[in-house]
Amino acid sequence: MSTRVRVFFTAQGTAALNRLTSTQREQLHRLIQAISIAPRAGLFYRRDLDNRVLYIVSASDIHLIYTLTYRVREERIFVVDIEVAEWTPPT
Repeated sequence: MSTRVRVFFTAQGTAALNRLTSTQREQLHRLIQAISIAPRAGLFYRRDLDNRVLYIVSASDIHLIYTLTYRVREERIFVVDIEVAEWTPPT
């Protein structure tokens, strides 16, 4: 039986979401689908003030910053922030 994954947005994450274009929202939706399947797929970003690990995953110009919490019956992904910046993959 697979663990259920629920996604939540912090106030800062919601504010960033409201500034996205429709194309950026599509990218965000795909990133959320991906991390819902594999929550630890993101790279270490930093620790927050509560010493929780923040992860980052990136699409074309969207960088999703999130943290994880684990419960008995589900995993919770908290979208902490969404950064919009052009990204060029390393060659």
